[in-house]
Amino acid sequence: VVAIASNDENICIHLSGTNSWQSPMNHSIGGLFADGTLSDMDADGQADWIYVNTTGDLGVNIFSGGSFTSAVTTSVSSGSGMPQVTLSSLAIGSFYGSGKTIAVSEPGATSNYNTFYNYSSSQLVLSDDNIECMGGTMQVFDFNQDGSDDLLGPTSSGGCSATYDGTQWVTQDLNGVISNNFSMSDYDRSGSISLLLAIAGVPDNNDATFTGQLDVFGFNSTGSLGAQQDTLRPHTSPRDIVVADLD
Repeated sequence: VVAIASNDENICIHLSGTNSWQSPMNHSIGGLFADGTLSDMDADGQADWIYVNTTGDLGVNIFSGGSFTSAVTTSVSSGSGMPQVTLSSLAIGSFYGSGKTIAVSEPGATSNYNTFYNYSSSQLVLSDDNIECMGGTMQVFDFNQDGSDDLLGPTSSGGCSATYDGTQWVTQDLNGVISNNFSMSDYDRSGSISLLLAIAGVPDNNDATFTGQLDVFGFNSTGSLGAQQDTLRPHTSPRDIVVADLD
């Protein structure tokens, strides 16, 4: 488990032992930290720490021998061509069918950009691919179920999805869908992936007042949203969604 303590400029890492959690290890992330996640980038069976900071740096700390190695870093090339890059988030997936690729998110005043990097031979290697799509927190899911991961995230006008079709990235604007509070899942075990969108409604701080709902949409093969499929009302004023197989 990794807890991010941004105010203290550290991540706190708790490793699980045989019967209990081990004592936490702290790892400095610096004051310009924007986003980070864990993934096994060197295929050794251990999770590594990958992060971006607000001034445009991407870094990887490989976990080996019980601790993190020094960061391998690179300055992200801006999709806009401007010298100054402001990064907001990252995501990691097998977008090309095998191996892991890092996607970084760069919000802009009029457009959002996403750049891709691979980790190889202890280096971060810039991909030839870049897209104009998401500017905020991205989620990775194979929503068209072709065996390769896809991306979905928010924009100022709603959202954007991106899928690699074997030749190029295909992006779809999801205008009108405010996708900051969403999740993707085959929640009803129908065999198809749905997008669940949290609509808070008009809360009055009283749990007895039911307001808001979860709107459910299906995906088309290109990554665009189909018609609304359902409306779920789990309780009142839903704000966030986490889907898991608890049993």
